[in-house]
Order: sequence, then C-alpha cells, then structure tokens
Amino acid sequence: MREWILRVLVVVIFIAVGFFQEWLKVNINWFIDHIAYVPNYNALSPADRLEELAKMSYNAPYDYYYSHSTISQLASFTSKQLSVLKYGIAVTLIVVYFMLNRFTIQRILRREALTVFLRYIYICIAATVALFFGMYFFWTHELAMYNVGRELLGFLQSPMPVIVLYLPALLFLKNDNTTA
Repeated sequence: MREWILRVLVVVIFIAVGFFQEWLKVNINWFIDHIAYVPNYNALSPADRLEELAKMSYNAPYDYYYSHSTISQLASFTSKQLSVLKYGIAVTLIVVYFMLNRFTIQRILRREALTVFLRYIYICIAATVALFFGMYFFWTHELAMYNVGRELLGFLQSPMPVIVLYLPALLFLKNDNTTA
C-alpha cells in the first residue's frame, strides 16, 4: 500500500511541476515577445509597463498563450533580466527534473544501475543543447538550431528520461530486489 501511495505522489509531483513550468514559461515568453513592441520599455515603471502590455492583449480564449493570466511581478524586470530569468529557470528545472527522475529510479523503480545512465543522458543532452544554442546565438542565428535545442531541453525537463531508461531495463537488466 505504501509503495502505491509513493508512486501516486511522484506522478502528482511530476504533473504539478509540469503545469507550473508551463505557466511560468508561457508568462515569461509572453512578456519577452510583447515588450519588444513597447517603446522605451526599460525606462517605464512596472505599472506603466503593465498598462502598455494590456493595450496589446486581445481576447483569444482558445489560445492559452494569449488567454493566460499574467504574472504582474514580471513587469518589474527589464528585457535583459527577463531573458536571464528565462534561462535561469530552464537550468533550475533541469536540476529539479534530474532529482525527480533520480528519485523515481532509486526509490520507486529500485534500479540503482540506471542512475549512472541517467547522469550520462543529462550530461550528453545538456552538452548537445549547449552546442545547438551556441550555434544559434553565436554563429548562424538559424531558428532551426534554437528549436532543436529547445526540444532537447524539453526532454530533460520531463519524466521522459526515466521512461526511456526503464523500458529497456525491463528487458536487459536483471535485478532481484525489483518491486516494479
């Protein structure tokens, strides 16, 4: 019984973190996209920034990007600070998901050998993301480079690494104390 409670709790935590990350990223990206159209955005007060951004919003109830409630505290950040915040949150979420995935492997799946592979997955994919972002920002400015990096980043910010590791482990790894 206790095992099932732990499993359900981990699934709920993954879902909650996923929804929180989506809400936060949509808000930050919406601000970054729209402040480019506000003249002298960085010189305005946070209240004036919100007022200018409100003029640009429109009713699109079918599109979450435009219909979400905004985090008004983001108006206190400059455009550069918002960009730094965006990437800082991305790194933080990679760490959070690594810890959640590691916890899932160690405590729920009880496959200690997979934690080594999990580390390799995170290191290799993070290096690949850095390569794609680096090529985008410092070399080509080709949007495809950024988009590939974003997709790989999304993989690290999800429970997918555990799924990708666990399914082959069921077939190839033998572990006598497995409760899965």
